[in-house]
Amino acid sequence: VHGLAEPSALPYSTLLKLPAHGAVIVVTLTEPEPNQALSTRYPALELPLLIRDATPYIEYGTQLRPDEPLGQYQLRSVLNGRYVDVHVYFGTPQPSSALRRAAQRQLERLVVRSTTPLERERAGQPSRTARPSAPGLIDRTFVCAPALIGGVRQIDTRAHRGSGRRGSGWERPAFASVSTTVSGAAATAIEDELVWIAAGPPSGSATIVSTLVGFTFPFRNWGTLAFNGKLCRGSTSRVPLARTRLQGGAVGPIDDRWDCVTGRRVVVRVRAILESKASLKSYRDFLRTTVPVKTATLAVRTETGKPLVYAQALESGKTFLYTAPTCLPD
Repeated sequence: VHGLAEPSALPYSTLLKLPAHGAVIVVTLTEPEPNQALSTRYPALELPLLIRDATPYIEYGTQLRPDEPLGQYQLRSVLNGRYVDVHVYFGTPQPSSALRRAAQRQLERLVVRSTTPLERERAGQPSRTARPSAPGLIDRTFVCAPALIGGVRQIDTRAHRGSGRRGSGWERPAFASVSTTVSGAAATAIEDELVWIAAGPPSGSATIVSTLVGFTFPFRNWGTLAFNGKLCRGSTSRVPLARTRLQGGAVGPIDDRWDCVTGRRVVVRVRAILESKASLKSYRDFLRTTVPVKTATLAVRTETGKPLVYAQALESGKTFLYTAPTCLPD
């Protein structure tokens, strides 16, 4: 299988080449938020799960291979205190009985371990003996290459304040990002992002890209702070964290979006204080950390030093975005 087997990172290349006699099963297990009632969208079922109980479509999903459609099935359940999402992909929209039986045999191997009362209690309560970790600091600068579209190179920036606070997590944490356009597919939309920052602990369902139906990219997997390792490389350039000659201010819960024309490259600096010590580690094509961020600031300039973007995200939920006067609202 090429690619991680999870809804946030489907084995996309495998699915595109899936033969008519092939099948791929993607299973995701999610812990419910502490002290929150179980969702009625997940019925209580018993193992083994049965493909015959699945819907012959994926809710909010899109056909991954329109020219040669796949069979796409979805099954939801609550098992042993966990949400279970099962997506079954067949190489044909009308799988044969033999192919369905083969997929069923694979699904019957699924095991969901029970959580003990003590584990559930610990999941919902902070430790009484653990001391808070010392805060960590990440201060990195990268040179990134925006894509050339229609003869123009530009970056897109968006930001929103935090919203949907649920216990200790945010459904939409305070967020700011800088992106370009390299991917035209919903399943790989995350590849457009050059850098992002998100402050405050995200909930398990909080996603970086939320406007593309059927695909999610959870912060808990992809990172609370990240750089695109394919389009960006480390730099020793000096970038002041200042909003001089920029305009803007606090943003609301809906994405504030701006487009800025650039040269061949831009220089991006991010400085963040995290809940504990951390470093950027590789995940897919990104360098990221999943440690919750207390406060983060990013600044973008051209290689000649012209300021383009300044953004700040705080764990309180407040977010600020400033852009150059030449940037245009998206």
